[in-house]
Amino acid sequence: MNQPHQQPSWSDSSTEQRDQRRQDFVNSVLSQYCRLSATTGLVCRRDRKTVVELFEGGVPLAAIEAAFSLETIRRNLRSPHAPPLRLIRSLRYFVPIINQILTNPPDLGHLHYLSFRIDSLDHHRLGFPLQDSAT
Repeated sequence: MNQPHQQPSWSDSSTEQRDQRRQDFVNSVLSQYCRLSATTGLVCRRDRKTVVELFEGGVPLAAIEAAFSLETIRRNLRSPHAPPLRLIRSLRYFVPIINQILTNPPDLGHLHYLSFRIDSLDHHRLGFPLQDSAT
């Protein structure tokens, strides 16, 4: 018996699109999280759940990226005489920082500038000349 081919309904299409947006969001956040020097570079099930909760809560990707940048800046601006900080082992660590950013958004231009300055300092501390990342 041949069954007639069913056309997907509008709701099926929007559900698929939402699922794809969620998956893209999750992949992007977890990829960026793993690349942070202050993390273990590992992802656990709870991290995936946290990202899905952020997506479902409507948290913009830009706010999460800003939280990653802000915490990286904070860690890099610590006194070299301060005791070393432990590696971040969970994405949940960033939730209060994300909430802070959502409540009181920083000037993104200033965050970009600070990130650039920290990159410059890292190159000088390591003895590398300052280079444009495009070269």
